[in-house]
Amino acid sequence: MNDRQQNNKITFDLKNRIDRISSLRDYQRSLLQNVFIKNNIKEEDDQSVIIIADLDLYKLPPIDIFIDQITRMTDDKSYPHDAICANGATLSIGKHGSQKRNPTPFYYDTFALVFLPDTFSHPLSRRLQMNYYHGEDPKLVRSNDQFGNFTQGDIWKYLVDKGRTSNTGNVRVKSCFGGLTIYKSSVSFREQCQYQLKKGTIERSRNDNTSIMKYASKKEERPCEHVVFHDCLDNVKSSHLLSFDIAINPNLVTLWRRD
Repeated sequence: MNDRQQNNKITFDLKNRIDRISSLRDYQRSLLQNVFIKNNIKEEDDQSVIIIADLDLYKLPPIDIFIDQITRMTDDKSYPHDAICANGATLSIGKHGSQKRNPTPFYYDTFALVFLPDTFSHPLSRRLQMNYYHGEDPKLVRSNDQFGNFTQGDIWKYLVDKGRTSNTGNVRVKSCFGGLTIYKSSVSFREQCQYQLKKGTIERSRNDNTSIMKYASKKEERPCEHVVFHDCLDNVKSSHLLSFDIAINPNLVTLWRRD
């Protein structure tokens, strides 16, 4: 077993939920990369994409929008985005009215969402570090109260409105997921990056609000694995990736709901 295989070897005794998820995502990523290698597909070839999707989604995006998004990423050489996230929604109660009479789309994946230039959308009450960090925009942070001044419904509306004024129809962010993300393969297989936090980061940087631990949740004491991966892609450059451009397509809607 080589070093790369050893690093991607999955372990099943992890007690932390985020550690288990990130370990699985790294393992799946390794399996996908092996498929590329066996079929002699060049990883730096932008004619292929990798789609990462949660299997507990209630509904996937409309197929025509899905295909259009993939086609733009693979066929348009001038297309600026390296990765596109879904606009993950859950039907919930709006600020007024009942769920039956007035269902309002709520953007559900605040744990993976970081707005540009650097604002974590997750509410302060659910963070490990329960204070705004330097440069963060409080107006884009979800209210502690589900019916507060900036709700998940407001995040949904913000993304839709921003998409209408964008050249590509998408909203650039620092990190996102929404239950589904499409990556150019040249980005997805960066060797230097992984979903798992590097050993020692949690203990060393637990209270450091300039480190990636500023995105950690109070419950899991970890950042979302997507934030970890995207932060690495944003900081590690190469001849194939001089910068990392990730955005949300407001029309690429996934639907998630509690059982």
